[in-house]
Amino acid sequence: MLLAALENIDPYRESVKLQLSLYPACCGANQTAILNLDVCTEYYKQLKLRDFNYAPITNTTDSEHLVFDCHFYGLTPLNSPGDKVVAE
Repeated sequence: MLLAALENIDPYRESVKLQLSLYPACCGANQTAILNLDVCTEYYKQLKLRDFNYAPITNTTDSEHLVFDCHFYGLTPLNSPGDKVVAE
């Protein structure tokens, strides 16, 4: 469903190779994904940096949407681990 939603919001999706990794969100029943593009299309270039960007998911019965978090700086907690966190 996520890949289909991403493909529906970008009119130039045919020219982009998407790499996607899914993780449980830090709270709630949502998921967090890291999206890696081999080419940055105009759709992704127009997203506001340092902000959250929302895109509705079409073809669903619920009012679901994607949230693009442009605050990613290379190290972001993707979930809440139950044990002590050790990072180098």
